[in-house]
Order: sequence, then structure tokens, then C-alpha cells
Amino acid sequence: MSDFDIEYLQFLFHEDFYKLAGYILIKNGKFDLNCPEYEKTHATAALIKQMPKHDPDAMITSLSLTASSWINSIQKTVSLSDIGQVSEDAKINLYMQLNELKNEIDKTLIILEEKDNG
Repeated sequence: MSDFDIEYLQFLFHEDFYKLAGYILIKNGKFDLNCPEYEKTHATAALIKQMPKHDPDAMITSLSLTASSWINSIQKTVSLSDIGQVSEDAKINLYMQLNELKNEIDKTLIILEEKDNG
């Protein structure tokens, strides 16, 4: 094994490294099956995960990125689809979904305009 592989295994297995890695020490040309002594690291107290500070822009930023993806998807679908060959059920379903999306967009735009003017 390369030194890098040995260090990686030691990182993965900690105290059980020598046993699990099949590491054998050779002394004076003979195999020594006893695992060499090594200094055990002292256990450190687990830290409580620090929650990130609240970012009031996070959801809006995420929605902005998602909306641009929707725009691209809609443009690609319209340009590559032969609407004449699409079933009526598929057209009606898309029509209803786009209207629902449009209604939510309109509501959101009104809220944003009210906040800007208020």
C-alpha cells in the first residue's frame, strides 16, 4: 500500500486501523502479527451544530433561480413541440397548470409592489 492509502485507512478506522487494514509489521525480516502501539487520540467533546444565521433573502433568491429555470423550460417546450399533434388532455392540463402558476405570480407581484410602495 502507498503511504496515502495507509493514512486514508487510518483516518477511516481510527483505533481499529491496524486490525482492519491487515497491517503487519516486519521486524528483522520476520512478520510480527502484534499490532504496534500507537498513541490514541483523546476524544473531544462533540460540538453542537451551529445553525446558520437567518437569511431573509434565501427563499426569494431560490425562487428567482427556479423561475428562470421554468422560463427556459417553457420556451424550450413551446419551440420544440408540435402543438397540433399534442392531445387535448395534455393541452388542457398544461393550460390549467400555467393559469395556476400565472395566478400565483400575479399575487406575488402585487405583494412585492405593496411592500415597495408602503
